[in-house]
Amino acid sequence: MAVTLAASINQVSDKCYEDKTVPAKLGVSLAKYGDVVQAYPPQYTSPAKYADPLVLMFDNVEPGCGFQVLNLTKNPDADWSNAADIKSLPSTTMKALGDGRYGLILGNKEATDAGINPGDVFDIRQVEAEGKGKAGPETRVYLDQKANTNVLTLSNYGTVDQFGTNFGLGQQVRINVYGDATPPAVLTKNLQIEGLSEGKGTIRGKRAIEPGAEVFVHNEVTKQTFSGKVGDDRQFDVPFEAAIGAPLHLWVKDHNNVVTDLGLTNFAPKCVKGGPCGVAALMQKASNG
Repeated sequence: MAVTLAASINQVSDKCYEDKTVPAKLGVSLAKYGDVVQAYPPQYTSPAKYADPLVLMFDNVEPGCGFQVLNLTKNPDADWSNAADIKSLPSTTMKALGDGRYGLILGNKEATDAGINPGDVFDIRQVEAEGKGKAGPETRVYLDQKANTNVLTLSNYGTVDQFGTNFGLGQQVRINVYGDATPPAVLTKNLQIEGLSEGKGTIRGKRAIEPGAEVFVHNEVTKQTFSGKVGDDRQFDVPFEAAIGAPLHLWVKDHNNVVTDLGLTNFAPKCVKGGPCGVAALMQKASNG
């Protein structure tokens, strides 16, 4: 952050004070990844394409803070306590939008370097001292790739040197989103199937699948399908009905309707000594196709 005249003023006190505040929780009013194109091109001309960035618009931004993200699509078990899971977003293209919000745009390379792809789910937080100080609470971001935006005015962004784009004065644009091509990751080590009673079971998961995804269990004998969503706490529980030995087809669909097929497993809960009867781990490996 550039040094301003205000920052050059000397501040003194005969008491020692300590900054105990943390940055505010970000509000996210827009999160899109796609082609930024001219909204109203001249007649008989094709709309000009300005850029293909990740566009985020925030409330409660504290200037001077950096941004950190946890990508929950790539790793549903990611945690702030693990430095290897944390990525930083460059804030050099952040601009005040004039209405209390700030906009942050990243070109394809910058977004990819931060580990973000179209359709991802990630947590983002502000961190003081350009990412080296105290961290604020996290905010969950879902990149919605199902619908293009209505007309936006992005004039306050100005020239973005990282990919040489000038949105111009009062430039009106649309964001034509990219498709979500990344199937949700599934950590089978964090899943289990439990036999609850004769003919009934449940599949449970914690930090196994990205938040907002839907988990499906299809009984191939009765043709019944059971489903449930992964909550904000990254947990889910899907009860189902099946006779012992019945083949179950399992799949996961994310918030952009992209599917990971886990294939088939027979409902055959094992009796575990010293614990409740019917606890068995899923051993399928998620398909990336």
